[in-house]
Amino acid sequence: MIYLENPDLYLKTILEQEGVPVTNDKESAAVFVFLKGNQLVFSSAPNPNAKLKSRSCPVRFITVNNVPHFYNLQLVDINCQCDIPANANLGQSDRGLPFVYYDGGEIMVIPCTPFLTLRHRGYQAKKFYVQQGRCPDETVARVDRGGVRRLIAASLRMFLNQKNLPYIHLSYAPAGCRSIFGFRVDTDYAPLKIIEKCLTIPESFGMSWTWFIMTSEVTVNEAPIFTKLLSDQDVQLHCHYHVVYPDIKRNIANYYNGLKKMMLMNLKPSGVAAPYGEWHRAIATAFAKLGFSYSSEFCYAYDDLPSRPVIEGTYNPVLQVPVHPISLGRLIAAGMNEDAMIEYYKNIIDLQVARNEPCFLYDHPQTIIRFPRVIKEIVEYGIRQCGRWISMTQFAEWWAKREKSKYQCRVSEQNLEIEVTESNPELELVIELNEFIARVPYVSGKYSLTALNWTPVEKKSCPADIAKIRHETPAWKLKNHLRRFRQQLRDLRMLGGDLE
Repeated sequence: MIYLENPDLYLKTILEQEGVPVTNDKESAAVFVFLKGNQLVFSSAPNPNAKLKSRSCPVRFITVNNVPHFYNLQLVDINCQCDIPANANLGQSDRGLPFVYYDGGEIMVIPCTPFLTLRHRGYQAKKFYVQQGRCPDETVARVDRGGVRRLIAASLRMFLNQKNLPYIHLSYAPAGCRSIFGFRVDTDYAPLKIIEKCLTIPESFGMSWTWFIMTSEVTVNEAPIFTKLLSDQDVQLHCHYHVVYPDIKRNIANYYNGLKKMMLMNLKPSGVAAPYGEWHRAIATAFAKLGFSYSSEFCYAYDDLPSRPVIEGTYNPVLQVPVHPISLGRLIAAGMNEDAMIEYYKNIIDLQVARNEPCFLYDHPQTIIRFPRVIKEIVEYGIRQCGRWISMTQFAEWWAKREKSKYQCRVSEQNLEIEVTESNPELELVIELNEFIARVPYVSGKYSLTALNWTPVEKKSCPADIAKIRHETPAWKLKNHLRRFRQQLRDLRMLGGDLE
């Protein structure tokens, strides 16, 4: 059990994503978590006396190689000022120095708080790893939220396991699934005939893709055809016009027009995905005011578990369901052939499966019909590796139920006792101990830890040259500056402002 001394909403977000049991009873707590300045501290006691000398320095990213319990982290973008303990001994920052401090038993220090790392600080172009050739890039969230969550979870797992206590959390996918696979399509400017060609792929797998429709491209006469054509699919709203405004009012107008058009199609979408994966307060507030239940923007998060953004000190009601941000278009720009594309996506799927996390890929109709072999192979591979498929709307609904699940657990003398407020057959509890993993149903009960069905965790090694994706050449820096300038110029024009 975990006791939070002085939590903020960002720390609560991570613990809720993980689904770990939190207690208000200090007597039953196995670990105390508190914020100390710019550091996140795990302790065996409520008031540790440890006084650690620290140095403040900016950190762009960290990597963790060959550290027990810190598996499948890869590279984590931090991009903030950190107070690193002078005797840090785990992980490595972009400066080549250790990042996390652990004394071997009583205290562990992560040199940055969830508030510093997870508050939204815009987006930037990032490269994504391939072993050979040019790395694909996309404009995504500046901070790797999924990586920060995994870093904190791995630290907590290590802290507990070193005391021979299991790390217990809710499953990241529905019961019976190690992972789960889904596919999203943003229709953009695709005409009806191209969408019809794309449909043959999910139909061949008996699968429902999640289609985010750009409604300005759907004529009144086409509306009933769309409805019939996509009757077995998960249809949601992309936008009316393919633009994201810097203010709430015009975003509401744009998406209200989209909702009206979808009413002509006899559809009532609960999900939405903004153009270009953009996310900021204005678009998030507009989505909330229009009553959407979930959205998906990789300028907020990517390759992560769902979460609810913190805006002005409170949770936004619109759930974020992240996807992997690299589409076929980005791989084409990187000069990849079809075999290299397939290998890239297989590596992404394998990594998410090793993490026991969902895997959602996305693309556009125009490129899907150009590379049907690639899409068919990765969809088939994704379903096989993950266990089964799910639509994004189904997953968002499942996650909303997961958020309401509350439980307590106690471990003593190799016995585990679980008490849930309400059993749920769609959930499981995952138990991780010393690089082995076991699962039990989400029901109240008692278990002997030695009698559980333990299997070794799957580890995907972090490439030795992964730091190359954050190597900034002068040309890359110029490219990023130009992207930011174009974005600022566009926003100023939309707001009617002038450049000074």
